[in-house]
Amino acid sequence: MSALRPTARRLRRLAVAARRDERGGTLPFLVILLPAFVGLAGLVHDGGNLFAARRHALNMASAAARAGANDLDEASIYAGDPELAPSAEITAALFANRQGATSATAEAHGTDLIEVTVTVDVDLLLLDAFGLGRQTVTAMADARVREGRP
Repeated sequence: MSALRPTARRLRRLAVAARRDERGGTLPFLVILLPAFVGLAGLVHDGGNLFAARRHALNMASAAARAGANDLDEASIYAGDPELAPSAEITAALFANRQGATSATAEAHGTDLIEVTVTVDVDLLLLDAFGLGRQTVTAMADARVREGRP
Protein backbone atom coordinates (compact mmCIF):
# COMPACT_ATOMS: atom_id res chain seq x y z
CA MET A 1 0.00 0.00 0.00
CA SER A 2 2.84 2.33 0.63
CA ALA A 3 3.82 2.07 -3.02
CA LEU A 4 0.48 3.47 -4.11
CA ARG A 5 0.59 6.54 -1.92
CA PRO A 6 3.32 8.40 -3.80
CA THR A 7 1.47 7.73 -7.04
CA ALA A 8 -1.79 9.11 -5.63
CA ARG A 9 0.04 12.18 -4.35
CA ARG A 10 1.65 12.69 -7.72
CA LEU A 11 -1.70 12.41 -9.45
CA ARG A 12 -3.21 15.00 -7.09
CA ARG A 13 -0.33 17.38 -7.73
CA LEU A 14 -0.70 16.91 -11.47
CA ALA A 15 -4.45 17.58 -11.22
CA VAL A 16 -3.88 20.74 -9.18
CA ALA A 17 -1.19 21.90 -11.61
CA ALA A 18 -3.52 21.21 -14.56
CA ARG A 19 -6.28 23.25 -12.92
CA ARG A 20 -3.89 26.14 -12.39
CA ASP A 21 -2.82 26.02 -16.04
CA GLU A 22 -6.45 26.26 -17.23
CA ARG A 23 -7.25 29.40 -15.27
CA GLY A 24 -7.94 32.29 -17.62
CA GLY A 25 -8.49 29.91 -20.52
CA THR A 26 -11.90 31.40 -21.30
CA LEU A 27 -10.58 34.95 -21.56
CA PRO A 28 -9.22 34.58 -25.12
CA PHE A 29 -12.53 33.09 -26.22
CA LEU A 30 -14.43 36.01 -24.71
CA VAL A 31 -12.07 38.53 -26.27
CA ILE A 32 -12.59 36.97 -29.68
CA LEU A 33 -16.27 36.04 -29.51
CA LEU A 34 -17.76 39.05 -27.68
CA PRO A 35 -17.22 41.49 -30.59
CA ALA A 36 -18.55 38.86 -32.96
CA PHE A 37 -21.72 38.45 -30.87
CA VAL A 38 -22.19 42.22 -30.59
CA GLY A 39 -21.69 42.54 -34.35
CA LEU A 40 -24.21 39.80 -35.06
CA ALA A 41 -26.75 41.32 -32.68
CA GLY A 42 -26.09 44.70 -34.33
CA LEU A 43 -26.77 43.29 -37.78
CA VAL A 44 -30.05 41.83 -36.60
CA HIS A 45 -31.28 44.81 -34.57
CA ASP A 46 -29.90 47.73 -36.55
CA GLY A 47 -30.41 45.98 -39.88
CA GLY A 48 -34.07 45.60 -38.99
CA ASN A 49 -34.22 49.28 -38.10
CA LEU A 50 -32.71 50.17 -41.48
CA PHE A 51 -35.28 48.06 -43.33
CA ALA A 52 -38.10 49.65 -41.31
CA ALA A 53 -36.72 53.15 -41.99
CA ARG A 54 -36.53 52.36 -45.72
CA ARG A 55 -40.17 51.25 -45.73
CA HIS A 56 -41.19 54.34 -43.73
CA ALA A 57 -39.29 56.64 -46.11
CA LEU A 58 -40.98 55.01 -49.11
CA ASN A 59 -44.40 55.43 -47.50
CA MET A 60 -43.64 59.10 -46.77
CA ALA A 61 -42.47 59.69 -50.35
CA SER A 62 -45.59 58.05 -51.79
CA ALA A 63 -47.92 60.01 -49.53
CA ALA A 64 -46.12 63.27 -50.26
CA ALA A 65 -46.31 62.63 -54.00
CA ARG A 66 -50.05 61.99 -53.71
CA ALA A 67 -50.43 65.18 -51.67
CA GLY A 68 -48.58 67.12 -54.36
CA ALA A 69 -50.65 65.54 -57.12
CA ASN A 70 -53.80 66.60 -55.29
CA ASP A 71 -52.71 70.24 -55.33
CA LEU A 72 -54.36 71.15 -58.62
CA ASP A 73 -54.76 74.41 -60.48
CA GLU A 74 -58.40 75.39 -60.01
CA ALA A 75 -58.83 76.93 -63.46
CA SER A 76 -57.59 73.74 -65.12
CA ILE A 77 -60.14 71.68 -63.19
CA TYR A 78 -62.99 73.83 -64.52
CA ALA A 79 -61.54 73.61 -68.02
CA GLY A 80 -61.74 69.80 -67.80
CA ASP A 81 -57.99 69.16 -68.02
CA PRO A 82 -56.58 69.08 -64.46
CA GLU A 83 -52.97 70.24 -64.05
CA LEU A 84 -50.61 70.62 -61.12
CA ALA A 85 -50.72 73.94 -59.31
CA PRO A 86 -47.51 75.98 -59.19
CA SER A 87 -47.37 75.27 -55.44
CA ALA A 88 -47.56 71.45 -55.84
CA GLU A 89 -43.82 70.98 -55.28
CA ILE A 90 -43.91 73.01 -52.07
CA THR A 91 -47.00 71.14 -50.88
CA ALA A 92 -45.35 67.74 -51.40
CA ALA A 93 -42.06 68.73 -49.72
CA LEU A 94 -43.84 70.27 -46.73
CA PHE A 95 -46.02 67.19 -46.35
CA ALA A 96 -42.97 64.90 -46.22
CA ASN A 97 -41.13 67.16 -43.79
CA ARG A 98 -44.14 67.24 -41.47
CA GLN A 99 -44.20 63.43 -41.50
CA GLY A 100 -40.66 63.30 -40.09
CA ALA A 101 -38.37 63.25 -43.11
CA THR A 102 -34.88 64.62 -42.59
CA SER A 103 -35.12 66.28 -45.99
CA ALA A 104 -37.54 66.13 -48.90
CA THR A 105 -37.45 67.50 -52.41
CA ALA A 106 -40.24 67.52 -54.97
CA GLU A 107 -39.99 68.12 -58.69
CA ALA A 108 -42.82 68.49 -61.17
CA HIS A 109 -42.37 66.87 -64.56
CA GLY A 110 -44.73 68.52 -66.97
CA THR A 111 -48.21 69.43 -65.81
CA ASP A 112 -49.37 66.06 -64.52
CA LEU A 113 -46.44 64.25 -62.82
CA ILE A 114 -44.68 65.01 -59.54
CA GLU A 115 -41.66 63.16 -58.16
CA VAL A 116 -40.70 63.26 -54.46
CA THR A 117 -37.38 62.19 -52.90
CA VAL A 118 -37.30 61.67 -49.13
CA THR A 119 -34.21 61.26 -46.95
CA VAL A 120 -34.32 59.84 -43.40
CA ASP A 121 -31.39 59.56 -40.97
CA VAL A 122 -31.24 56.41 -38.85
CA ASP A 123 -29.19 56.18 -35.64
CA LEU A 124 -27.70 52.71 -35.19
CA LEU A 125 -27.47 51.47 -31.63
CA LEU A 126 -25.20 48.41 -31.63
CA LEU A 127 -23.27 48.97 -34.85
CA ASP A 128 -22.15 52.33 -33.47
CA ALA A 129 -19.43 50.33 -31.67
CA PHE A 130 -18.02 49.51 -35.13
CA GLY A 131 -18.13 53.11 -36.39
CA LEU A 132 -21.51 52.94 -38.14
CA GLY A 133 -23.34 55.41 -35.92
CA ARG A 134 -25.71 57.10 -38.40
CA GLN A 135 -26.93 55.95 -41.78
CA THR A 136 -29.04 57.75 -44.37
CA VAL A 137 -31.96 56.09 -46.13
CA THR A 138 -33.41 57.58 -49.31
CA ALA A 139 -36.65 56.73 -51.11
CA MET A 140 -38.31 58.13 -54.20
CA ALA A 141 -41.92 58.01 -55.42
CA ASP A 142 -44.02 59.75 -58.03
CA ALA A 143 -47.71 60.43 -58.60
CA ARG A 144 -49.70 61.46 -61.60
CA VAL A 145 -52.77 63.69 -61.77
CA ARG A 146 -55.88 61.64 -62.45
CA GLU A 147 -58.09 62.73 -65.27
CA GLY A 148 -61.83 62.47 -65.09
CA ARG A 149 -63.87 61.55 -62.05
CA PRO A 150 -62.32 59.73 -59.08
